Amino acid sequence: MIEGEEEEVVSSLEGEEEERTCTYEWECSDVSCVKDQDNHLVFCTQECQLKYHKHKLMEQMNPFKVEEDNFKHLWILHVSLTRQFLLEVVNDGISSENLPSIQSELVQNQFHIGNKFKIPYDNDFGEAVTRLLTEHILLAKKVIEQLLKRVDLTEANETVDIDKYREDGDESNNIYQQWLKQSIIIAKALYHRMAPGNKDIKKKFIQFMTEHIEMTLEEFVSEVNGDTDKSLKFYHHAVKDIIQFAEFMVSLLLEQIQMKKKDKEEEEQTAIVSVKTKI
Repeated sequence: MIEGEEEEVVSSLEGEEEERTCTYEWECSDVSCVKDQDNHLVFCTQECQLKYHKHKLMEQMNPFKVEEDNFKHLWILHVSLTRQFLLEVVNDGISSENLPSIQSELVQNQFHIGNKFKIPYDNDFGEAVTRLLTEHILLAKKVIEQLLKRVDLTEANETVDIDKYREDGDESNNIYQQWLKQSIIIAKALYHRMAPGNKDIKKKFIQFMTEHIEMTLEEFVSEVNGDTDKSLKFYHHAVKDIIQFAEFMVSLLLEQIQMKKKDKEEEEQTAIVSVKTKI
């Protein structure tokens, strides 16, 4: 932001304490802001309003950069909320009173991610992404529950054998195998709409999703087995990978946006030519 522009924004906000709903898709970090019973921001302090105006100026100067940062943020949140759910279950049990709110945040996160696919593509694709990712996190929850049934957390020597868990039973009774299969369905859904016919991109989508499942399972099992340091290593690796995956998808989304913009310009040009011909 140019210095003069920031001073102008600050000046316009001095003495101003208006009530309004924050338009950020991410949550305001200003603890002085007032929220309603549903945790929605309803009153912004001057600091929050300044942040909002800076955001709008950035959006005007480089709208896709703002969208790209928010897109990556949502995917990082996907991984971090999953870990938060895992830690809550391991530490306080599956009946923890905090689990419903964490699960609600996770479901909402998938909704926001799906929405990011609606503008470049369409509502149907965005809603399909939301549905598939919601199934993905609900299966992750079931995997954690199934792992906990295999070990008595009150016994220090009890651990889960990850290789045995992977191979035990079949898809009908092994949630991990269902989870892995569903991850490939997600990969193929993304490929078919975002890069149809490109086998290299199809391979990349499937590779990422299957590796994401394997890494997350390693994180789960390590935490259940009491090896928090190992669990954290897999979590940090998962965050790094999800950022790279988000950046890869952003490049495809940008191509789609540019393609739609070009098609629109061509349609407008054709319409102008048609009108001139009639005249």
